[in-house]
Amino acid sequence: REANLQLAKLPRNKRALTSVGADLISISFTADTRCNLLFYFVGLSGKVGNPRPRKRKVGSFTSGVEDDAGTQYDWRTITHPFQVVLEVVGVIPFVIWALNYDHYWRTRTIGLNITTSQVKVALEPNDLHTVFLHFDDFTDPKSPLTEWFCWLQKRHLEKLQLSDYQKSLYCESYARSKGVKYEENFNEGAHKLTLSQMRDLEKKMTRQDIIFLRCKAMKKRWRIPKENQEFVDFLGTSRSSIVEEGNNRLPSSDSIPLYQRQYSSPLEALTCLVRESNSFLSPIIAVNFYISSLDLIIPNDECSTKSIPSIISVMAVSSEFKASNPLFSDKYDLPREYITMNFSVCGLVWNIGDNGAEDIELSRFRNGSFVGLAYMCDCDESTVNDVVTLDFRTTLYPSQDPVQTFSVNLEFCNVALILNPLPLLSSLNVLLALFGLPFRPVTETTRNLARKMSNVVEDASETNDYITHIRTDIQIRINDVSVLFMIDREQIYRGVLHFSISEVGINCRTDGLSGKLSILPQTLELCAAQVSSHQPNLRDGILLWKLMPLKPILTIDGARIDAIAVPETESSEPIMKRLQIDTKIGAESFAFNASPSAVVALIGIANSLEVLRRSNNSDAEETVRAQLERRKSYEEERNLIQYRRDALFRIFNSIDADESGTLQRDELDQAVLALFEDNSNDCSSEQRALTLTTDELRRETDFLRSVIDPKSSNAANFEAIDSLFFRMANKIDDNNLIPQSLAARNTGRLDYSKSKEFLSNLRSLVYFDDLRENAAMHEVYRITGCVLDNRANNFPVPSLWRYGQGIDLFWDLYSRETGCTPVSLNGQSITSVQRKLVRFLYNYNFAKFCWKSLVEPQLRAASSESGRFDVVTCWVLDEDSRCINNSGAIDRLLQQVYNVSNESRAKQATGIKPMIGQYNVSVSAVVDRAMLTFGSAHTFTKPLLYVEFFLVSMSSSARLSHGFEFVSERDNSGDQSSLGSDLQLDEREGNFIHFRSTLQVNYLNRKHDHMECLLEPYPCFGNMSYKVFFQDSNSNFEGDHKTSSFSVNVDCPRFLHCNALPAFFETASVLSKVISQSDPESYRKIMISRDIAFVRNIWNASIDDTSDLLSRREALSVLRSAAAIHWKGELEGLQGEERDKRLESLFSDVNEGPISFLDVKRGLRKSSSTRCYFSGCETVQLKNSVGRDLNVATKDVLDVGRAQGISLQTMLASFQNIGTGSISAIPLKEINDYDDSHPHKLIGRISLYCDGYKMIDDIGMSPYQPLMFPLVRRGKTNRHAGKRTKNASGFAPFLTVVPNSASLDSITLELRSCVTIITEIPIKIRIVRLSRKLGYLRKRGTKSQIDLLKKNLGPALKRLAHG
Repeated sequence: REANLQLAKLPRNKRALTSVGADLISISFTADTRCNLLFYFVGLSGKVGNPRPRKRKVGSFTSGVEDDAGTQYDWRTITHPFQVVLEVVGVIPFVIWALNYDHYWRTRTIGLNITTSQVKVALEPNDLHTVFLHFDDFTDPKSPLTEWFCWLQKRHLEKLQLSDYQKSLYCESYARSKGVKYEENFNEGAHKLTLSQMRDLEKKMTRQDIIFLRCKAMKKRWRIPKENQEFVDFLGTSRSSIVEEGNNRLPSSDSIPLYQRQYSSPLEALTCLVRESNSFLSPIIAVNFYISSLDLIIPNDECSTKSIPSIISVMAVSSEFKASNPLFSDKYDLPREYITMNFSVCGLVWNIGDNGAEDIELSRFRNGSFVGLAYMCDCDESTVNDVVTLDFRTTLYPSQDPVQTFSVNLEFCNVALILNPLPLLSSLNVLLALFGLPFRPVTETTRNLARKMSNVVEDASETNDYITHIRTDIQIRINDVSVLFMIDREQIYRGVLHFSISEVGINCRTDGLSGKLSILPQTLELCAAQVSSHQPNLRDGILLWKLMPLKPILTIDGARIDAIAVPETESSEPIMKRLQIDTKIGAESFAFNASPSAVVALIGIANSLEVLRRSNNSDAEETVRAQLERRKSYEEERNLIQYRRDALFRIFNSIDADESGTLQRDELDQAVLALFEDNSNDCSSEQRALTLTTDELRRETDFLRSVIDPKSSNAANFEAIDSLFFRMANKIDDNNLIPQSLAARNTGRLDYSKSKEFLSNLRSLVYFDDLRENAAMHEVYRITGCVLDNRANNFPVPSLWRYGQGIDLFWDLYSRETGCTPVSLNGQSITSVQRKLVRFLYNYNFAKFCWKSLVEPQLRAASSESGRFDVVTCWVLDEDSRCINNSGAIDRLLQQVYNVSNESRAKQATGIKPMIGQYNVSVSAVVDRAMLTFGSAHTFTKPLLYVEFFLVSMSSSARLSHGFEFVSERDNSGDQSSLGSDLQLDEREGNFIHFRSTLQVNYLNRKHDHMECLLEPYPCFGNMSYKVFFQDSNSNFEGDHKTSSFSVNVDCPRFLHCNALPAFFETASVLSKVISQSDPESYRKIMISRDIAFVRNIWNASIDDTSDLLSRREALSVLRSAAAIHWKGELEGLQGEERDKRLESLFSDVNEGPISFLDVKRGLRKSSSTRCYFSGCETVQLKNSVGRDLNVATKDVLDVGRAQGISLQTMLASFQNIGTGSISAIPLKEINDYDDSHPHKLIGRISLYCDGYKMIDDIGMSPYQPLMFPLVRRGKTNRHAGKRTKNASGFAPFLTVVPNSASLDSITLELRSCVTIITEIPIKIRIVRLSRKLGYLRKRGTKSQIDLLKKNLGPALKRLAHG
């Protein structure tokens, strides 16, 4: 409303305008019998104009009133021109109903069909705020236009209102015209109205008034025929009845709903039927609209330099709305639908705008377009469904208090969402600013006015009854939705993580505040993926990607979430006390595969999403934010000061009983007593100890008067008290004269730095912290009459006090101050009475002596006579002698001011009292099996480490307040004197977590390639608890002091068995090495090294020995060969020219002349920023160190050839040749045979062929296990069959496969012989005889064979070298 007031104060030439226009408007009627009304708008558009600042002429002496005719505006488009066709259905029935009467009015259909062309809407927050402010002027009940309309309507009704005489005359005349005598007392001599005069009176009445007066005139003369089926149906459908004679039940009033009414007569029911049948809302109302395309343009944020425009394109938007009157439904006892709405969207695309984002590094597709936020999935045309489908239905159950049920069915499918951080953040900022529309809040005045306009008798929202009669049934279905997480927010071709949501069902049913929520998803998977090279069709919005043939990073099977909310109320109060929320989470299995590429991808996603947390980190934005924070803090402090002053004023008025404006001594006495006697009726509490004695009351009152009335004028006004408490609240004294708070300094108070008076009165009351500090002797002397040393503990016996009169003095003082008798404590706790005894005797030792010598014997004797021997009568203050009353009246009054102001702030903030005072939240989770693995992502490999949890169960509970903070309890840890009144927190209602599981850990034995147990199945369980305590702080102005405690308890029921074998430490060494390199920077270096080594191998095969240079054509041919094997997936979909252009970019820095490998190497390092993290998983690199050429192929090639009967020589032609010392990449799958949504399974076994030896078939690839295979010669003749053949070196030929475990997701294997001797200079080695010294190395049972394994080869060569 303040915005409208500011708008009203502006002159016309400074106001913004909202313009809605069209190039052509056509109105016509259809040519059929329905005669529907057609509106055709061409070029319909909307825009907002802001007035330009006008320049004054030099020397102008005008009064400042500017001419409106020359005002110029800067127009901003809200909706671009589009075409609209409006078809109004049911024109003829509406005209008949408005001019006359339509008996079948409630069966008619009135509708509106809207069809538009492509619509573009700019979501500019400031412009839309202006538009809604202008529309708000027409819809606000307090707007001048609405008030003027209501005033005209009221004046018209007052002018046309009939008097009671005219109404009676009309009834009499109508009865006479029907030949019936009017039964009510009426003037017999009154003239009868003619028909024309009766029509003139009817023109001044509504239809309801006419029907009411006619029924009043006829009363029982009108008889409704029994065969009137319409009336019978009305009573049946509304479940109403007529009050029978002799029935004492009163008829229902018109203020309650129309269901289950008790009518006093049939005419009353007939009146209701006619009134409802002819209402404007009686017929069926249908609204349909269709938009071929809707573009929501999110513009740049003018306040941010990092704003990115985007466009949300929605295709084929259709909606159907239908509303019917549930009173005339044919369903009697079933819920009746009276509002239905269907909404559907066929396509959804969220693209980034082409302008406004040039200065920001954003990811682009290969065609140069920016990566958007939402695209359509590429699916089969036969299975294409609407992207968004919404079905909304509202039903009503016909009861006296109608129960409404809302049913919502939402389906969301065939959409790919890309988590692009910067565009998403920019769009959210604009949308959040847009949602902050300047609608004024609903105040009490507005609510009352709206209630009067709508004739609502009772506002159900104030009594909280409306929400208890609402039932909801929400069903959400999500099918085939993909969420793509970008690993690098600047390069989408780095790879993405694909989170697949195949099917998720969400069901929510509520009945008032109670309800149940169920979430049942199918298998959820997070997999590695690569965006395809196909550019997205921006018109259709289809994005293509392919899943990588790796293990899923995350898999959740059989998940289910159930939440139940049950309110708990108290019969004495209608406010909800507690809301119990129980949540159960279950899953059959949970698997997380932490491969190196997965870890790198997750780190990259975390780095990309870091921008969401650090969204506005520029200095200017930080400065603006700091200014806003300071301004907000200043406003809060200023409001807090005002709240406290108002609270102090209310407390002052409550103390000022005679309303004189000043506080007298008796009023101060009553105020002090009220402060110290709070909760004093609780006899079992320690608050009894706070009750003041007579001397304490006089001391507190005198000190309070001396502070607020230092001149002893006997008139303490509000200004003096306000000044005192302002100084105390801001800690102003003689040493601190200026408040620390800026809001307190700007309150217009007295400048205390220039004050000539002392502010602290140089004195204050003293309060003991320990009761044993009371050692005064004046009361001891008054009672005993003996002058004793204050350090003496030996007091005279009571019989010697004042010659026997001292005992009576003690008992009089004891009864007057404590309210007890010598034989009874009168229901008070013994601790409170003893504390009071010490305070009015002013001596701890003397009070203890009096208790033991006088009070305790009397109490013990009284308890013995009554037969109670369990009464505590001993002195209990020695264990807890702390003084509870350690603050005065001023401190307590200031604390009371704080409490009242806080209550006012809370009430002002919420507006209404919270329905729920406390939430009891409990969460329980059960997972049958949870697995954590770390190792290679290939499906044919085993993990290095395997951690498994069986039967994981967790249960937690928390108590939260309505502000969603932990509920605190009173801290009674130091109170040992309250007997039986300790407040212990029930564990079931506290904040705790219980967990239980069985743990098992396995590792991979690298030598034997099988999993071994490290930790045997080990059960463990425990709990964690968190508690918040508060302690009353009587002297601290900041409120109650809160502390918290946190405890963890883990139980291990048995010994832990750890099988730490040497193989485990070897695996741990490899594991630590891989983990150390599992970061994006190291991973990129490994990928670059692999690419450079592979291209270098092909480069060396293409050059001669004299030069390392190639021509541009030859260099391009080398890169084509490398791309055909190693980069085939990344360059897929590109045409030949475009592919050659991308390959030539690797040496584009060389303008002319031959190309060296150094130039290509430099280009490979530059292009490494676009390499996919998962590209190395589809190939295996083989390094040939055998000494002769090798032919390699995957096992499926050999299997297919054998199945087709192809000879070995023919199959060898399809094998890939690896020259001596060369490196080659072998594809692990058929690239041309795969599905993007379902990746092909990688082949983890290869076949090797070396010339002269038999083929080695079915070699399993492992990134961690070295393997050795014997080489068997081919083509042996019979003459060599019986002879032993030996290698020239004395060793049998073996082929050794050594993996490089630097990166487990990119397998590199080195193929070499069993013995490799590397020297820096050329040498000749020949072994002519094995020395006898090596005889111990012979194999058992043989004479000539020597066992030269790896562990024995080194010592053998060493002994041979030494002679």
